This record gives sequence, structure tokens and C-alpha cells, in this order.
Amino acid sequence: MVSPVKPNYLFYLAKGENPVCSMRSSWGDKNAFYVATKAGSPSASHGHQDVGSFVMEAGGVAWSIDLGGEEYNNEEIHGVDLWNANQNGQRWDVFRYNNFAHSTLTFNRQHQIVKSKAEIIDSSSSKDNMSVTMDLSPVYPQVKSVKRKISLVDLQKVVVEDNISSSKFYTRMTWNMTTPAQATIVSDREMMLTKDGRKLRLRVEGPSKVDWYITPATPFNTCDSPNPNVSLVGFNLDLPLNGETNIRVELSLVQ
Repeated sequence: MVSPVKPNYLFYLAKGENPVCSMRSSWGDKNAFYVATKAGSPSASHGHQDVGSFVMEAGGVAWSIDLGGEEYNNEEIHGVDLWNANQNGQRWDVFRYNNFAHSTLTFNRQHQIVKSKAEIIDSSSSKDNMSVTMDLSPVYPQVKSVKRKISLVDLQKVVVEDNISSSKFYTRMTWNMTTPAQATIVSDREMMLTKDGRKLRLRVEGPSKVDWYITPATPFNTCDSPNPNVSLVGFNLDLPLNGETNIRVELSLVQ
């Protein structure tokens, strides 16, 4: 039996219809860090409102996950019009398809703009500081601009940075992560995730205090698939009027 050949690169970037990027610390270490993210548009074929979302593994544990697709037939026999993908279409009421259930941002509990597209505007394949930056502004008209940078720093921690220019109107931002881990709020700036004997610390830098939350990933509709042992964790933050907000979330294993 021929052993599979391991790639010799740790960074991958593709700027297609739905741009994606992945970064990892190793191909051979079972405890390696891995993070991947996407830009693009919810209007892509069979698309979700998952622009700016990320999945992450570290220490042999999947910490940030994507819930995957929904069973189309199950939704349709209950009368859900999955193929109405307009901005107010019923497709976006399906839990697994909207941005509320993905590891991304939400502003004022509004859906992402369907007919928009976010681009990757910068990246670095440097082994000590791999990163990708996305301009999510077209997806979120509630703010003037929003750019998300995701980095794998020193091959041993993931950093998610959001730079937001807010409007003159009141805006409440939600930073969400979908996880199968158990979550505990440690302080105004820290949350701890625990799974399979490993621990992951989420530490927020920027705001002096955030409004943490932990809630089961329970669908809104009874016909949606259940998501047992999965939670939505993250925080809410009131943005300043006509202001600039820089938020840095560091995700690191606790040894």
C-alpha cells in the first residue's frame, strides 16, 4: 500500500467565485492548528449566508464548525420554499443557511445581503504569520465598512480581527462562533471552551467589556434538523456612532 504524499505547503488561497483560504501548522501532527475561511456571496449555487465564517481545529479537536447543509426534501415536504433566495426569501429562515448559525458577524440581527460579494483583499503565506483579509462591507450595509482578518500566528494560535467603521445609526454587532465544545464565561474578556479533555481560550482585545452569550444551536423551525451538543457562543457589542472599532479575538490552546 502506497502512503499518501503530504503536501509541502501550509497555506492555500483561491480567489474564485467564492474565495477561500486555509492555513495549518502541520500536515503530520495530529494536534496541529487548522483554520479556514471564505468570502464570496450567499447567491452562489446552493449558497449559505456564511460570508466571513471560519472553521478551526487545534489539539485534535474541532472548535469552530460548520453545521453543513439541510435535507432539502425534509424542508420541502413542510412547505418551505428553499428556492426563493431573494433577500426576504424563505430559504434564509432555515437555521443552517443564515448567518446567525455560522461563525461570522451579524449587525442588528439582520441577514447578510444575498446579492453581494465579499473579496479577499490581502494575504500572507509567511510561515510565522499566515493571514487573509476580507472586505465584508458589501455584505453588511448596516455599517460603513467591515474588514475581517484571520491569522495563524507562530503556528500556535488563531487570531480573528474585525475592523469596523460604524454609521450614524445605532448598531449592535454580534460576533458568533458555532462550536461542539462546552463553554464557560471566565471574565469580561475571556471565555473557555472544553472538549475531549482539551481547552481553548477565547480572549477579546479592543473593547473594555463585551456581552458574552452561550446558547444551544436550536433551530427556529421544527422542520429543521436538530443540532445536538452544539452551541452558539460569542458576544454582542454596541458600536459607537460614526466611530471606528477594532476587535481582536485570540483563540489559543490551554496547555
